Amino acid sequence: MPSAFVQWMQQHQRPISYVDDTDRLGQARQRLGIKVSAPPVEPPPAPPATPPSLDDGMVLNGQNLGRYRDVPFADSFQEAGSKYGVDPALLMAITQQESGFNPNARGGAGEMGLMQFMVPTWNEQNPNGDAWDPHQNIMTGAKYVKWLTDYTGGNTEDVLRAYNSGPGTWKRGGYPEQTRTYVQNVLRYYDN
Repeated sequence: MPSAFVQWMQQHQRPISYVDDTDRLGQARQRLGIKVSAPPVEPPPAPPATPPSLDDGMVLNGQNLGRYRDVPFADSFQEAGSKYGVDPALLMAITQQESGFNPNARGGAGEMGLMQFMVPTWNEQNPNGDAWDPHQNIMTGAKYVKWLTDYTGGNTEDVLRAYNSGPGTWKRGGYPEQTRTYVQNVLRYYDN
């Protein structure tokens, strides 16, 4: 004769939540005729009405930065842009052209890190910093781009000319072909 508990369970036919029928307790429940049910399975969420676009992602100051969501050091670019009032997408475009996002890049004239600082420029902007530290390099790059923006009057092409050839060359004008190509490349990365 089954125990009072088992009789009560059989009378009320309440399903017991999920128990693996392969263990001893599950086998005993089956022998006694106690119904075992699996836990409720939640249906998968419905797909969105419209699939997300490839540009969905980071937003800063209302600007969608989705195309850069997989960029290395994206958080540092966002922080630097926000701190210095510089478009993070512009900083990323400069970095793409300068180093291809390689924090260990060294240029032929001694340029250092992600944003390829010349030693004198780095020492002016961040004398106690580490140019090889990606976060410091990006933050200092944003600070320098902000300074160039103020110095050149804010025209993006002028900022890029000054970044590439130096503020003195920008002020004198007469840029080398390399600077023209540099500006075109950065603007292409920036616009895409």
